[in-house]
Amino acid sequence: MDCISRTENEVDTMKYDIFKSEEALIARSDALVGNDDEPDVPMDDFETLVKGYKKLFKRTKQMVRLNDRNEEDLRQAKKS
Repeated sequence: MDCISRTENEVDTMKYDIFKSEEALIARSDALVGNDDEPDVPMDDFETLVKGYKKLFKRTKQMVRLNDRNEEDLRQAKKS
């Protein structure tokens, strides 16, 4: 299927599928932070690391969306 012929919903689903492993890692990390039964994990340091990773992940998704919009604008301009 050609990317141009995909619906907007299909493209949105596809974009977020590329971040599936990152989202799973964040969910697993959040579960560890909320679990007080794991004494070997230095929670303060781990929480700082997870917060930083979440921030970077959010910015990466924003950059991908921006790039996708720019790419679509270029495709539309090329058609005109």
